[in-house]
Amino acid sequence: MEAGGDLADAQAVDVASLLKQFLRELPEPLLTSGLYDVFIQCVGATAVDGTSASIDAVLLACLLLPDTNLATLRYLVMFLMQVAANSNHNRMDASNLAVCLAPNLLYSEHSSAVSSAVTDSLRLEAEMSVIQLLIENAGRVGMVADSIIERASLLNKCFTLTGGSSISVSAGVTKAGKVMKKKKKQRSGSLQGVILFLHIHCDPLKILGIFSLLSKTD
Repeated sequence: MEAGGDLADAQAVDVASLLKQFLRELPEPLLTSGLYDVFIQCVGATAVDGTSASIDAVLLACLLLPDTNLATLRYLVMFLMQVAANSNHNRMDASNLAVCLAPNLLYSEHSSAVSSAVTDSLRLEAEMSVIQLLIENAGRVGMVADSIIERASLLNKCFTLTGGSSISVSAGVTKAGKVMKKKKKQRSGSLQGVILFLHIHCDPLKILGIFSLLSKTD
């Protein structure tokens, strides 16, 4: 590739190895070190009624990613979902793909209270679970639920930045990489404003809790 050639004649295993190497050598993990604990805790999330809320929690956590990371993640997992759809031929279902890619997508070189509290095997299992959930729900990665947009618009009226001005961000959610329905585009500024405010004033775990409250229906 560096010599200007293409991969038309390359073996699938070689291309896969190249992809893993590229992801591993990024300056920062695609899911970021700062959100590592958040994603790990999402695996064990439960709803009020006791049912698993892991999928919704992981998808909400994705909204905290930088715009470029989120757009890249969505593109990647959409591709991986197509690979998994052909698992009868390639033997690579979502679970096997997660085993291969989790160490390259979700990792942290610094220990924390959360990561130190679990064994290496449990931590690796949680990492693989996150990636598997993302692959199986690739179409929902970066999607903003209508309920969140509705309530974010209300929160936007309550929050003010320095100087008392209302939160306002001109970039739309779709333009920023967070995909949403076109008819809701006019509300994207409110959502981006709330996310910006939360990033400035709250830690990731608190933000995830706020998003969870926003996503609940009456």
